Amino acid sequence: MRAYVLLAIIILGIFSFAGCTGFNFQLGNVYYSSNPGVKYGISIVSFTTETPVLLPNEEGVFEVKMKNVGSVRSTRGFAELLGLDQSWSRTGKEILPNEDDCKYTNGGRISLLPQDDNTGALGGEYVCTWNYKAPDLSLGEIEFKPIARVYYNYSTTSISSVTIVPKEEMRSFMENGGALKSDIISQTRSPIRLTLNPKSPIKTYQGGKYEFPVEIKIENVGGGTVCLNVEKCKKAQGGYIWNDIILHLELPNGIENIDCPMDEEVHIPGKSQVIGCRLKIVDDVETVTQKYITLYSEYGYFTDKAMTVKVRTSF
Repeated sequence: MRAYVLLAIIILGIFSFAGCTGFNFQLGNVYYSSNPGVKYGISIVSFTTETPVLLPNEEGVFEVKMKNVGSVRSTRGFAELLGLDQSWSRTGKEILPNEDDCKYTNGGRISLLPQDDNTGALGGEYVCTWNYKAPDLSLGEIEFKPIARVYYNYSTTSISSVTIVPKEEMRSFMENGGALKSDIISQTRSPIRLTLNPKSPIKTYQGGKYEFPVEIKIENVGGGTVCLNVEKCKKAQGGYIWNDIILHLELPNGIENIDCPMDEEVHIPGKSQVIGCRLKIVDDVETVTQKYITLYSEYGYFTDKAMTVKVRTSF
């Protein structure tokens, strides 16, 4: 069995370099880019009211506009308005949006197409509205800070390139001052970012194979909160399940798993989580060989946007 050296070149395109030109490509219904930026998924474009200052018992309309600024189609979306029901609802019950698609009681019907930089098509948009009547007030002014919250399901796909090089050929590359050509691989523009980076040292594994450590990084870059799915974001038996995702790892022929999470629930404390684990090379390659490792996750997500509205007895 020949000895091999693994040279892992991971280009995940999550940075924009000055003087470099980004690339775009599409696989199936998923769009990939070398410049994914920071915040993606469903963005709350605006949260407004027609009248920011209301008289007691005056009716007001609240509107939230959302837009898909990521590269994946969102599903099961709905919205709610927090912070007014206790004092603005005459029945003591939650006031639902006027639009049926926006109501969580209907299961979440909002589905927004992603934007496409290749064609210039913008991401899908949707507007949800609520009708409220300002509370009674005998004298003075009260300030309220309602919050619009938008829920949806989304997904992340991240593809990493790993170049496996025979030991003899690697030595030749080094002696001649050459470098291996690397493929540019990227990930979806999603609120959860997944990256995989091979580490050193490479060690001999059982049976003459080679194991190498990798680092899997999970980052919440959408400015909101991730959940297992939209049901676990809002209401579920047993309570909420926030800051958890199911992580899937897909390996090519020739690379096998030792102790990496493949289809497991992973907790994300704070805004990121780093998992160290190991893979092993079982392929008997004769020349430079590209291997592709995929990280994938489907999850629920929600984002908030606040505003200020006042109720006063006179202008």
